[in-house]
Amino acid sequence: FIQAFQDQQDSSVPIGHSGASFNSMKSVMARERAKQRPPIPCTFQALCAALIKYEWIKEFYKGSVVAQDGSMAAIFSNDVLINALKTATEIFVDGTFSVVPRHPYMIQLYTVHIRYKNTGIAVFFILCEKRTFALYQAIWEKIIEIVPDVKNNVKFIMGDYERATNKVLHKCFPKASLKGCWFHYNQAVLRKWRQLGLKNAPRRLITMVMSIPLIPASLFEQSFTLLQYIADTISDTISGDYPMILQFMSYLRKTWLPAANKVSVYGCPVRTNNIVESFHNTISKKFGSRHPNVWIFIENLKKVIIDQEIDLRRLQNNLQARRPQTRANRERNNIILQKQKDLVENRLPPVRVFRII
Repeated sequence: FIQAFQDQQDSSVPIGHSGASFNSMKSVMARERAKQRPPIPCTFQALCAALIKYEWIKEFYKGSVVAQDGSMAAIFSNDVLINALKTATEIFVDGTFSVVPRHPYMIQLYTVHIRYKNTGIAVFFILCEKRTFALYQAIWEKIIEIVPDVKNNVKFIMGDYERATNKVLHKCFPKASLKGCWFHYNQAVLRKWRQLGLKNAPRRLITMVMSIPLIPASLFEQSFTLLQYIADTISDTISGDYPMILQFMSYLRKTWLPAANKVSVYGCPVRTNNIVESFHNTISKKFGSRHPNVWIFIENLKKVIIDQEIDLRRLQNNLQARRPQTRANRERNNIILQKQKDLVENRLPPVRVFRII
Protein backbone atom coordinates (compact mmCIF):
# COMPACT_ATOMS: atom_id res chain seq x y z
CA PHE A 1 0.00 0.00 0.00
CA ILE A 2 2.79 2.43 0.93
CA GLN A 3 4.66 1.71 -2.29
CA ALA A 4 1.49 2.12 -4.35
CA PHE A 5 0.77 5.44 -2.63
CA GLN A 6 4.26 6.73 -3.29
CA ASP A 7 4.15 5.61 -6.94
CA GLN A 8 1.12 7.84 -7.45
CA GLN A 9 2.99 10.92 -6.26
CA ASP A 10 5.14 13.19 -8.37
CA SER A 11 8.77 12.32 -7.68
CA SER A 12 9.47 15.93 -6.81
CA VAL A 13 6.87 16.00 -4.03
CA PRO A 14 8.05 14.42 -0.76
CA ILE A 15 5.56 12.30 1.18
CA GLY A 16 4.22 14.22 4.14
CA HIS A 17 6.64 17.09 3.16
CA SER A 18 9.41 15.13 4.89
CA GLY A 19 11.30 13.85 1.87
CA ALA A 20 11.01 10.31 3.22
CA SER A 21 11.60 7.58 0.65
CA PHE A 22 9.71 4.32 0.51
CA ASN A 23 12.80 2.40 1.65
CA SER A 24 13.31 4.65 4.67
CA MET A 25 9.65 4.31 5.66
CA LYS A 26 9.94 0.57 5.21
CA SER A 27 12.97 0.55 7.52
CA VAL A 28 11.06 2.51 10.16
CA MET A 29 8.18 0.05 9.99
CA ALA A 30 10.59 -2.89 10.24
CA ARG A 31 12.16 -1.40 13.37
CA GLU A 32 8.73 -0.90 14.92
CA ARG A 33 7.80 -4.49 14.10
CA ALA A 34 11.06 -5.69 15.70
CA LYS A 35 10.23 -3.80 18.91
CA GLN A 36 6.91 -5.67 19.17
CA ARG A 37 8.47 -9.11 18.88
CA PRO A 38 8.68 -11.13 22.10
CA PRO A 39 12.09 -12.26 23.38
CA ILE A 40 13.45 -15.42 21.76
CA PRO A 41 12.29 -18.35 23.94
CA CYS A 42 14.90 -20.68 25.41
CA THR A 43 12.81 -23.83 24.96
CA PHE A 44 10.23 -25.14 22.51
CA GLN A 45 7.70 -25.28 25.33
CA ALA A 46 8.29 -21.59 26.01
CA LEU A 47 7.85 -20.86 22.30
CA CYS A 48 4.44 -22.55 22.27
CA ALA A 49 3.39 -20.57 25.33
CA ALA A 50 4.53 -17.32 23.69
CA LEU A 51 2.66 -18.12 20.48
CA ILE A 52 -0.63 -18.25 22.39
CA LYS A 53 -0.12 -14.63 23.47
CA TYR A 54 1.28 -13.35 20.17
CA GLU A 55 -1.68 -11.45 18.68
CA TRP A 56 -0.09 -11.09 15.26
CA ILE A 57 -0.28 -14.86 14.65
CA LYS A 58 -3.39 -15.86 16.60
CA GLU A 59 -5.53 -16.62 13.51
CA PHE A 60 -2.83 -18.93 12.15
CA TYR A 61 -1.55 -20.73 15.23
CA LYS A 62 -3.65 -23.86 15.79
CA GLY A 63 -2.02 -25.04 18.98
CA SER A 64 0.72 -27.42 20.05
CA VAL A 65 0.98 -31.12 20.80
CA VAL A 66 3.04 -32.99 23.35
CA ALA A 67 3.96 -36.56 22.40
CA GLN A 68 4.31 -39.49 24.76
CA ASP A 69 8.10 -39.17 24.51
CA GLY A 70 7.86 -35.55 25.70
CA SER A 71 8.65 -33.95 22.34
CA MET A 72 6.51 -31.08 21.05
CA ALA A 73 5.25 -29.59 17.80
CA ALA A 74 3.56 -26.28 16.93
CA ILE A 75 0.84 -26.34 14.26
CA PHE A 76 -0.08 -23.52 11.86
CA SER A 77 -2.80 -23.10 9.22
CA ASN A 78 -5.86 -20.97 8.60
CA ASP A 79 -9.58 -21.63 8.26
CA VAL A 80 -9.63 -21.45 4.45
CA LEU A 81 -6.85 -24.04 4.07
CA ILE A 82 -8.38 -26.28 6.74
CA ASN A 83 -11.69 -26.17 4.91
CA ALA A 84 -9.94 -27.25 1.69
CA LEU A 85 -8.48 -30.28 3.45
CA LYS A 86 -11.96 -31.44 4.47
CA THR A 87 -12.79 -32.64 0.96
CA ALA A 88 -9.30 -33.69 -0.18
CA THR A 89 -8.75 -37.29 -1.30
CA GLU A 90 -4.98 -36.98 -1.71
CA ILE A 91 -2.34 -35.66 0.69
CA PHE A 92 1.39 -35.17 0.27
CA VAL A 93 3.79 -34.86 3.20
CA ASP A 94 7.46 -34.07 3.75
CA GLY A 95 9.82 -32.09 5.95
CA THR A 96 12.39 -29.40 5.29
CA PHE A 97 15.27 -28.52 7.58
CA SER A 98 17.31 -25.51 6.44
CA VAL A 99 14.59 -22.90 7.01
CA VAL A 100 13.86 -23.67 10.67
CA PRO A 101 15.33 -21.50 13.44
CA ARG A 102 18.16 -22.80 15.63
CA HIS A 103 16.78 -21.25 18.82
CA PRO A 104 14.83 -22.68 20.45
CA TYR A 105 15.93 -26.06 19.17
CA MET A 106 13.70 -27.61 16.49
CA ILE A 107 14.49 -30.11 13.77
CA GLN A 108 12.14 -29.53 10.84
CA LEU A 109 9.15 -27.81 9.28
CA TYR A 110 6.78 -30.65 8.39
CA THR A 111 4.18 -29.72 5.78
CA VAL A 112 0.93 -31.30 4.59
CA HIS A 113 -0.32 -30.57 1.07
CA ILE A 114 -3.35 -31.28 -1.06
CA ARG A 115 -3.69 -31.26 -4.85
CA TYR A 116 -6.42 -28.93 -6.10
CA LYS A 117 -6.96 -28.72 -9.88
CA ASN A 118 -3.56 -30.35 -10.36
CA THR A 119 -1.86 -27.69 -8.23
CA GLY A 120 -0.23 -28.29 -4.87
CA ILE A 121 -1.55 -26.27 -1.92
CA ALA A 122 0.11 -26.47 1.50
CA VAL A 123 -2.56 -26.66 4.20
CA PHE A 124 -0.70 -27.46 7.44
CA PHE A 125 2.70 -26.26 8.64
CA ILE A 126 4.20 -27.97 11.69
CA LEU A 127 7.37 -27.01 13.55
CA CYS A 128 8.77 -30.21 15.07
CA GLU A 129 11.13 -30.66 17.98
CA LYS A 130 11.89 -34.26 16.94
CA ARG A 131 11.16 -36.77 14.14
CA THR A 132 9.85 -39.65 16.24
CA PHE A 133 6.91 -42.01 15.84
CA ALA A 134 5.39 -40.58 19.02
CA LEU A 135 5.50 -36.99 17.78
CA TYR A 136 4.17 -37.81 14.30
CA GLN A 137 1.34 -39.71 15.96
CA ALA A 138 0.49 -36.73 18.17
CA ILE A 139 0.60 -34.40 15.14
CA TRP A 140 -1.74 -36.51 13.05
CA GLU A 141 -4.13 -37.08 15.93
CA LYS A 142 -4.33 -33.29 16.29
CA ILE A 143 -4.86 -32.75 12.54
CA ILE A 144 -7.64 -35.36 12.52
CA GLU A 145 -9.18 -33.65 15.57
CA ILE A 146 -9.18 -30.32 13.68
CA VAL A 147 -10.37 -31.89 10.39
CA PRO A 148 -12.30 -35.10 11.23
CA ASP A 149 -13.41 -35.61 7.60
CA VAL A 150 -9.84 -36.19 6.47
CA LYS A 151 -9.69 -39.63 8.10
CA ASN A 152 -12.30 -41.16 5.78
CA ASN A 153 -11.85 -38.97 2.71
CA VAL A 154 -8.15 -39.50 2.03
CA LYS A 155 -7.49 -42.37 -0.39
CA PHE A 156 -3.92 -41.61 -1.52
CA ILE A 157 -0.86 -40.45 0.44
CA MET A 158 2.61 -39.75 -0.91
CA GLY A 159 5.73 -38.99 1.10
CA ASP A 160 9.32 -40.08 1.49
CA TYR A 161 10.57 -43.33 3.01
CA GLU A 162 10.96 -42.18 6.62
CA ARG A 163 9.82 -45.12 8.74
CA ALA A 164 8.36 -43.19 11.65
CA THR A 165 6.01 -41.01 9.61
CA ASN A 166 5.00 -43.87 7.29
CA LYS A 167 4.13 -46.08 10.24
CA VAL A 168 1.90 -43.35 11.67
CA LEU A 169 0.23 -42.59 8.34
CA HIS A 170 -0.56 -46.27 7.83
CA LYS A 171 -2.05 -46.41 11.33
CA CYS A 172 -4.13 -43.25 10.92
CA PHE A 173 -5.25 -43.97 7.33
CA PRO A 174 -5.45 -47.78 7.05
CA LYS A 175 -7.64 -47.65 3.92
CA ALA A 176 -5.46 -45.17 2.01
CA SER A 177 -2.84 -46.16 -0.57
CA LEU A 178 0.52 -45.08 0.91
CA LYS A 179 3.24 -44.52 -1.70
CA GLY A 180 6.84 -43.40 -1.70
CA CYS A 181 8.07 -40.68 -4.03
CA TRP A 182 9.77 -41.92 -7.23
CA PHE A 183 12.28 -39.06 -6.97
CA HIS A 184 13.24 -39.98 -3.39
CA TYR A 185 13.71 -43.61 -4.44
CA ASN A 186 16.00 -42.51 -7.28
CA GLN A 187 17.99 -40.32 -4.91
CA ALA A 188 18.51 -43.26 -2.56
CA VAL A 189 19.59 -45.83 -5.16
CA LEU A 190 21.86 -43.36 -6.96
CA ARG A 191 23.49 -42.39 -3.66
CA LYS A 192 24.17 -46.08 -2.91
CA TRP A 193 25.53 -46.61 -6.44
CA ARG A 194 28.05 -43.82 -5.91
CA GLN A 195 28.93 -44.91 -2.36
CA LEU A 196 29.93 -48.30 -3.75
CA GLY A 197 32.31 -46.67 -6.22
CA LEU A 198 30.19 -47.42 -9.29
CA LYS A 199 30.14 -43.89 -10.68
CA ASN A 200 32.01 -44.97 -13.83
CA ALA A 201 30.30 -48.35 -14.23
CA PRO A 202 28.05 -48.94 -17.27
CA ARG A 203 24.90 -46.91 -16.69
CA ARG A 204 22.55 -49.41 -18.29
CA LEU A 205 21.88 -51.11 -14.95
CA ILE A 206 21.34 -48.02 -12.80
CA THR A 207 19.01 -46.39 -15.35
CA MET A 208 16.88 -49.55 -15.42
CA VAL A 209 16.88 -49.69 -11.61
CA MET A 210 15.62 -46.09 -11.51
CA SER A 211 12.67 -47.07 -13.73
CA ILE A 212 11.54 -49.94 -11.47
CA PRO A 213 8.87 -47.88 -9.61
CA LEU A 214 6.98 -47.37 -12.88
CA ILE A 215 5.96 -51.03 -13.15
CA PRO A 216 3.31 -52.87 -11.09
CA ALA A 217 4.49 -54.31 -7.78
CA SER A 218 3.49 -57.77 -9.02
CA LEU A 219 6.30 -57.60 -11.62
CA PHE A 220 9.07 -56.55 -9.22
CA GLU A 221 10.33 -60.10 -8.57
CA GLN A 222 10.54 -60.88 -12.29
CA SER A 223 12.25 -57.56 -13.00
CA PHE A 224 14.79 -58.00 -10.21
CA THR A 225 15.73 -61.37 -11.72
CA LEU A 226 16.36 -59.58 -15.02
CA LEU A 227 18.41 -56.89 -13.27
CA GLN A 228 20.45 -59.58 -11.50
CA TYR A 229 21.25 -61.19 -14.86
CA ILE A 230 22.47 -57.85 -16.24
CA ALA A 231 24.54 -57.22 -13.10
CA ASP A 232 26.13 -60.68 -13.36
CA THR A 233 26.96 -60.02 -17.01
CA ILE A 234 28.65 -56.72 -16.19
CA SER A 235 30.57 -58.28 -13.30
CA ASP A 236 31.76 -61.25 -15.40
CA THR A 237 32.61 -59.55 -18.68
CA ILE A 238 34.18 -56.19 -17.83
CA SER A 239 37.47 -57.52 -16.46
CA GLY A 240 36.16 -57.66 -12.92
CA ASP A 241 36.39 -53.87 -12.67
CA TYR A 242 33.07 -53.53 -10.85
CA PRO A 243 32.71 -56.29 -8.24
CA MET A 244 30.59 -53.94 -6.09
CA ILE A 245 27.75 -54.24 -8.61
CA LEU A 246 26.79 -57.52 -6.96
CA GLN A 247 26.73 -55.80 -3.57
CA PHE A 248 24.52 -53.12 -5.10
CA MET A 249 22.08 -55.82 -6.23
CA SER A 250 22.10 -57.32 -2.74
CA TYR A 251 21.20 -53.88 -1.36
CA LEU A 252 18.31 -53.58 -3.83
CA ARG A 253 16.88 -56.96 -2.91
CA LYS A 254 17.13 -56.38 0.83
CA THR A 255 15.95 -52.77 0.88
CA TRP A 256 13.52 -52.24 -1.97
CA LEU A 257 12.08 -55.57 -3.08
CA PRO A 258 10.22 -56.11 0.27
CA ALA A 259 8.75 -52.61 -0.12
CA ALA A 260 7.43 -53.23 -3.65
CA ASN A 261 3.88 -52.12 -2.85
CA LYS A 262 5.11 -48.79 -1.50
CA VAL A 263 7.80 -48.27 -4.16
CA SER A 264 5.58 -48.93 -7.18
CA VAL A 265 3.84 -45.80 -8.42
CA TYR A 266 2.14 -47.63 -11.27
CA GLY A 267 -1.44 -46.38 -11.64
CA CYS A 268 -0.94 -43.56 -9.11
CA PRO A 269 -2.44 -40.09 -9.72
CA VAL A 270 1.10 -38.68 -9.39
CA ARG A 271 4.51 -40.36 -9.22
CA THR A 272 6.59 -37.89 -7.24
CA ASN A 273 6.29 -35.50 -4.33
CA ASN A 274 7.39 -32.63 -6.57
CA ILE A 275 4.60 -30.34 -5.40
CA VAL A 276 6.10 -30.51 -1.90
CA GLU A 277 9.72 -30.25 -3.05
CA SER A 278 8.84 -27.23 -5.19
CA PHE A 279 7.10 -25.60 -2.23
CA HIS A 280 10.12 -26.15 0.01
CA ASN A 281 12.40 -24.56 -2.60
CA THR A 282 10.05 -21.59 -2.83
CA ILE A 283 9.93 -20.94 0.91
CA SER A 284 13.71 -21.31 1.18
CA LYS A 285 14.01 -18.36 -1.20
CA LYS A 286 11.26 -16.37 0.52
CA PHE A 287 12.74 -16.85 3.98
CA GLY A 288 16.10 -15.61 2.73
CA SER A 289 18.58 -16.72 5.38
CA ARG A 290 19.08 -20.23 6.72
CA HIS A 291 17.95 -20.75 10.33
CA PRO A 292 16.46 -17.25 10.88
CA ASN A 293 15.35 -15.61 14.11
CA VAL A 294 12.30 -17.53 15.29
CA TRP A 295 9.96 -14.51 15.24
CA ILE A 296 11.10 -13.48 11.75
CA PHE A 297 10.45 -17.09 10.73
CA ILE A 298 6.92 -16.96 12.20
CA GLU A 299 6.18 -13.69 10.39
CA ASN A 300 7.41 -15.14 7.09
CA LEU A 301 5.41 -18.31 7.70
CA LYS A 302 2.27 -16.20 8.10
CA LYS A 303 2.97 -14.63 4.69
CA VAL A 304 3.43 -18.08 3.15
CA ILE A 305 0.09 -19.24 4.57
CA ILE A 306 -1.61 -16.17 3.11
CA ASP A 307 0.04 -16.88 -0.27
CA GLN A 308 -1.32 -20.43 -0.21
CA GLU A 309 -4.81 -19.10 0.51
CA ILE A 310 -4.52 -16.64 -2.39
CA ASP A 311 -3.45 -19.43 -4.76
CA LEU A 312 -6.33 -21.62 -3.61
CA ARG A 313 -8.87 -18.82 -4.12
CA ARG A 314 -7.51 -18.17 -7.61
CA LEU A 315 -7.95 -21.83 -8.50
CA GLN A 316 -11.47 -21.83 -7.06
CA ASN A 317 -12.26 -18.90 -9.37
CA ASN A 318 -10.80 -20.77 -12.39
CA LEU A 319 -7.72 -18.56 -12.53
CA GLN A 320 -4.17 -19.79 -13.00
CA ALA A 321 -2.18 -19.85 -9.76
CA ARG A 322 1.13 -21.34 -10.89
CA ARG A 323 3.05 -21.92 -14.09
CA PRO A 324 1.44 -24.83 -16.01
CA GLN A 325 3.21 -28.10 -16.74
CA THR A 326 5.64 -27.82 -19.64
CA ARG A 327 4.92 -29.44 -22.98
CA ALA A 328 8.00 -31.65 -22.60
CA ASN A 329 6.76 -32.98 -19.25
CA ARG A 330 3.30 -33.66 -20.67
CA GLU A 331 4.81 -35.58 -23.58
CA ARG A 332 7.07 -37.56 -21.26
CA ASN A 333 4.12 -38.42 -19.05
CA ASN A 334 2.15 -39.66 -22.06
CA ILE A 335 5.06 -41.88 -23.13
CA ILE A 336 5.26 -43.42 -19.66
CA LEU A 337 1.51 -44.07 -19.57
CA GLN A 338 1.57 -45.75 -22.98
CA LYS A 339 4.54 -47.98 -22.13
CA GLN A 340 2.94 -48.96 -18.83
CA LYS A 341 -0.20 -49.95 -20.72
CA ASP A 342 1.86 -51.96 -23.23
CA LEU A 343 3.61 -53.74 -20.36
CA VAL A 344 0.48 -54.89 -18.51
CA GLU A 345 -1.14 -55.95 -21.79
CA ASN A 346 1.95 -58.07 -22.59
CA ARG A 347 2.90 -56.04 -25.66
CA LEU A 348 6.29 -55.15 -24.15
CA PRO A 349 8.60 -57.04 -21.74
CA PRO A 350 9.92 -55.11 -18.69
CA VAL A 351 13.39 -54.71 -20.21
CA ARG A 352 11.96 -52.85 -23.22
CA VAL A 353 9.90 -50.60 -20.96
CA PHE A 354 13.01 -49.74 -18.90
CA ARG A 355 15.04 -48.89 -21.99
CA ILE A 356 12.36 -46.71 -23.57
CA ILE A 357 11.58 -44.80 -20.38
